[in-house]
Amino acid sequence: MFLHIPIERLVFMSIMSAGIYEVYWIYKNWRYLKERDGLRILPFWRGIFGIFFVYGILKAIRNDHQTNGLEQATFSPALLATGWIVLVLLGNALGRVEDIGVNLLGIIISFPSFLFFVPAQNYVNRVNARLTPKPEFTQWTTGHIVCLVVGIIIWLFVLAGIMLPE
Repeated sequence: MFLHIPIERLVFMSIMSAGIYEVYWIYKNWRYLKERDGLRILPFWRGIFGIFFVYGILKAIRNDHQTNGLEQATFSPALLATGWIVLVLLGNALGRVEDIGVNLLGIIISFPSFLFFVPAQNYVNRVNARLTPKPEFTQWTTGHIVCLVVGIIIWLFVLAGIMLPE
């Protein structure tokens, strides 16, 4: 049920992809709901515009009848979504300032944004662990690799910008 990945992969991919994996996480969970429930939505755009749809996916995971039949969710979608949105927007705003010190502050502030997905992912993983047979974690996909490659390129540009004198 939902995107079933180890927490370690969520953390690793979020860091290595410079946050792009968080967009992918939102997309994959919306895609799961679309396929399962026959929703008429566009998961790709819900991932791209995650700040508008992150609360909706976290709320959908929290209130899902199938998962709650196995274990009651206890995380707060509003708190997690708000924290994620604040860090992402603040980091992006500071990243647009010309001062390298302010840019670095923006990176540091937005860096832990993935932590707001950990409670929901822990819940999804616990629910999946209760299923019989217990499903395997979602394998590495092309989407994972694309996020990783793009993220590494972004990190190289960030590091080059920090190391190169003006």
